[in-house]
Amino acid sequence: GDTITVHRADIVYVVGEVGKPSGFLMDSGSLTVLQAVALAGGVNRNAKLDGTRIIRKTPEGNMTETPVALKKILAAKSPDLPLHADDILFVPTSTAKIAAGRTIEAALQAATAISIIAIHP
Repeated sequence: GDTITVHRADIVYVVGEVGKPSGFLMDSGSLTVLQAVALAGGVNRNAKLDGTRIIRKTPEGNMTETPVALKKILAAKSPDLPLHADDILFVPTSTAKIAAGRTIEAALQAATAISIIAIHP
């Protein structure tokens, strides 16, 4: 006739331009932005670090977004922020980095084509 109550594990979700987007257990009861990013395998090269934000549900059920200066946190120029249970840490994609990468890639392809033509006149 015993009743056992098991508390649901607290989870923080990390999505976007990270190595392994997933939900992570808050084993010790606390988790920071930097710890969550590390658990997610770090940020990808196309990550827009200054566009990072925490998406959190308020007690009223509304969703709020809190900007995170991830670039400054990674450089130890800003304090690491604590996350709460059910927070979503979103690291967006930088379209500027993608465009720059494609421009460099196209330039390398053009340079390669020119060098092949120069070798075989």
